[in-house]
Amino acid sequence: MSCKPVLKIKSTEEYEALDELFARNGAPLCYSEKTEIVHAWALTHGGGALEALIGGLVLVKEREAAGEKEENTAMKRKQCDRYFIKSMALDRLYRGMKLSKILLDKACDEVRMLGGRELAALAEEPQSEFFKHFGFQEGRESEKDRDLHLLVRKV
Repeated sequence: MSCKPVLKIKSTEEYEALDELFARNGAPLCYSEKTEIVHAWALTHGGGALEALIGGLVLVKEREAAGEKEENTAMKRKQCDRYFIKSMALDRLYRGMKLSKILLDKACDEVRMLGGRELAALAEEPQSEFFKHFGFQEGRESEKDRDLHLLVRKV
């Protein structure tokens, strides 16, 4: 009998549970009224009543400018070139198992499917090295007043 852990990645709309995971793991919660959620994934361990949320990623895009008509949403999604990681976390016990790569690959696949060209993240200095490890590069824009680095990955 195998003792292999049961790990699943699935789409989710349980944002409160993800926010708790992000807070527990020190991930910044990058909320902004200027963005809207495109997709969120939950990474779980175990099954049934023992299923535990161990990781997650929330993908967002910038909202349309105020006053624009809300017509043909599918077309507007296709016109967005850059999508952002709002937040991402993995419980400490599960780090080093290539699970972050799985979450980032899911996000890249989604951006590609929506017709986007870039996946981006705003990160402080320690987290920026994490994203660079996965092929993100420093973007031209930055928010120096908030000590944030814009990191961008072509998809």
